[in-house]
Parts: sequence; structure tokens; C-alpha cells
Amino acid sequence: MNKSKALLAVVIAIMLGGCGQMGSSPEEEPEKTPAEMDPADLPQIDAFQSEHSREMMVSTEPVADGYYLMRSKIGAFTIWFPEEAVFMENASGVDGDHYEKIGL
Repeated sequence: MNKSKALLAVVIAIMLGGCGQMGSSPEEEPEKTPAEMDPADLPQIDAFQSEHSREMMVSTEPVADGYYLMRSKIGAFTIWFPEEAVFMENASGVDGDHYEKIGL
């Protein structure tokens, strides 16, 4: 009986130790946002080549044909942003953490 309890304790310890290491590889580089990437490495579409639009894009992977995910500057919402649309420099703004205006 003591051997089976000891064996069970060892198996549980191994499982807990292995589960704690999942997803924590030190050599993995965190994924860059489009704003942190070189524009030459991004898709050659207006939404990523415009500096003001690029800073709010979430990923270079489309969510639907012709649309990419965009997150607002205050993180309050996300939208499907058309690939041919761009933000003008003065068309968006933030007022604290609760108000944001956006114009295309």
C-alpha cells in the first residue's frame, strides 16, 4: 500500500511539474504588433502602409476577405477594418480612458 501511494505521489509530481512548463519556452520571441514591424514586412495594402492606421491594427492575418482586426486606442472595441481604408492624421483622437473619436 505504501509503494502505491509513493508511486502515485511521484506521478502527480511529474504531471504538475510538466504542466507548469507548458508555454514558457525562454527562446520564444513575443509576437510583434503591426506597429512594431517594418512596413516592408507588412502586407502591401493601405491599412498597413499608413502609419496612423498601422498603430491600431492587431494582426497581419485577415479576419475575412479584405478585412483586418483593428483595436481602438483605448482598447474599448475592435472592428473589422477594410484593407483599402486609412485613418487621416487628425481624424482620430483620445480624451482620457473613456472617450475616443474616429473618422476615416
